[in-house]
Amino acid sequence: MPRVWSTIVIKGGGMVSIPRLETIATKWTSSTAIDLHFECNDYEEQSKHVAKLLLPFRSQIRILHHLCIYDSNCLLPFLFGHGDPISLPLLKSLHIESDGLTLGSINGRENYIDAPNLVRLCLKGTFASFELAFTKRSLSRVQHLSIHHCYTRNAISPPALALSSSSLLSLKWFTHYAVPPRLSFPNIVEMKLCRPYTYPNNWDLLDLFDAPKLEALTIKLDSDESDSDSDSDSTNSPLLIGCMTSRNFTNLIWLHISSFGIDHIVVDQITKACPKLKELVFSQCQVVSFLVDEEDNYLSETGIRWIIFEHGEISEGVLRTLLDILADEEKLQPDDVEPRITVRRVIYERRHRERYEIKQLEKEFPAIFQAILPAKLNRKMWT
Repeated sequence: MPRVWSTIVIKGGGMVSIPRLETIATKWTSSTAIDLHFECNDYEEQSKHVAKLLLPFRSQIRILHHLCIYDSNCLLPFLFGHGDPISLPLLKSLHIESDGLTLGSINGRENYIDAPNLVRLCLKGTFASFELAFTKRSLSRVQHLSIHHCYTRNAISPPALALSSSSLLSLKWFTHYAVPPRLSFPNIVEMKLCRPYTYPNNWDLLDLFDAPKLEALTIKLDSDESDSDSDSDSTNSPLLIGCMTSRNFTNLIWLHISSFGIDHIVVDQITKACPKLKELVFSQCQVVSFLVDEEDNYLSETGIRWIIFEHGEISEGVLRTLLDILADEEKLQPDDVEPRITVRRVIYERRHRERYEIKQLEKEFPAIFQAILPAKLNRKMWT
C-alpha cells in the first residue's frame, strides 16, 4: 500500500501547536510515514504530550529533526525511554541538536534502537555519544554523517565515525580533541573537517584516513558558525601546512581551506598533490605570496578553473602578480576560447580602499578577474 506522508513542525511557544497535532494524529494510520521537526521549549508538558501522541506511531517516523534548548524538557527521553528493543524501520534522517543530552538521561542502555535504513545522521552539541543507543547495524549503513561533539580533552573519536566508515559518502566532522583511529573510507567523496587542535600539522589528520575517492575537501577553523561571511577579520594565527601526501588527493577536484598561512610554496604543494583540482578556495587566509614567476607556475599543468579568495588578507600586489602571469598565459590562447583560470576576490562591504583597488584590477583584467561582495558568491558545494 502506498504510504501517506505527514510532516509536523513544532517550535518554541508553549502549547499552541498541540491541538493541531492532536487533530493531525487522528488521521494517522499504519501506512502513514511521519516527518517530525520539533524544538523543545520550557514547557515540560509539551514534550510529554507530543511523545504520548507519537508513541503508537513511533516505528513510522521517517525524519526526526530535534532541537533541544531546555534539556530537562527534552522530547527524546519520553519518546525513546521505553521499549527494548525499539525498531525504527522507516527512519532515514536523524538530526539531534542538544547541549546536555546524554545516553544516561534517556535510559542508559546501548544498542537498543534499531534503524536499519538510516541514511543521514547529524549529532550536534556537548552531549556524550547518543549514537551508542543505536545498533551497530543502524550506524553501519549511514551514508551522510555530521558530528559536532565537544568532547573532553581525553575523549576518543565518535563511535559512529568508525561504524559508518565503509558506507559513508559524505562526512562533516567538527571536534576539538577527539583523535581518530586509522580509518578507511572506500566510498567517501565529500569531507568537511574542523582541525583538531592536537594536530600541529593539518595534513597529519588526513594521513590517518584512507579516502581514495575523495573529490571535495573542506578544512575550516572551528565550525559551520565560523565568521567567514562576517565583516571582520578572524584569521587569528594562521595554521601551518606541512607536506601533502598524494594518497588522499589523487581525485580531489574541490579544496576549501580556512585560516591557513598561504605562500607560493604552499600553492606549489597543493597543485602538485592535486592533479585533478578544478576549484581552490581560500577563506580567512593570510596570503603573503601566490605565484612568483611563470617558470614555477604549476597551475597551467592542472585542470584548475577557479581560484577564490574569501575575506582574509591578500594584497593588491600579490593579486596583480598572479593576474599578470595568468594574463600572459591567456595571450597564447585563441581569442574565441574562454579563460582557462578565473580568479575571484570576495571583499568586505566596508573595506572601501580595498574595494577600490581590486575594482581597478577588475577593469584591467576583465576576462580573468571578478571582484564580488559576499552575498553574490555562488558556493558550488557545502552550503
